[in-house]
Amino acid sequence: MTDDTEELITKIKNEIPRLRDDLIIDAGATDSVAWSPTRVDPIYLDPIATTMLGVVDGIASVGTLATEVADVLEISEKMALDQVARIVRRYGSGGLLESVDEAPPVEPLSPYSYVPDW
Repeated sequence: MTDDTEELITKIKNEIPRLRDDLIIDAGATDSVAWSPTRVDPIYLDPIATTMLGVVDGIASVGTLATEVADVLEISEKMALDQVARIVRRYGSGGLLESVDEAPPVEPLSPYSYVPDW
């Protein structure tokens, strides 16, 4: 894990994620698709992110959610925190949250953006 990832996880550990009230969620048997009125495209949620939709309640912090996940799944708190933080950032970048800063959009690199040093 990079230093930037560690810094990001530390930053959001005390954040309290809150889902928007105006989301449209189409839940399948294991995964789902969610639409936010702030985005043009829907966001795909894998089975873990879909399950987490039910526990992100606007009361528990990311750290508290990670502790609960660690207890239920019997995994380390660090592993649980890494996963919960990843999911919360995914929610934020998809416009699903009200209370956590959104990740900046990632711009694709042009094949011409790298200039060799020869």
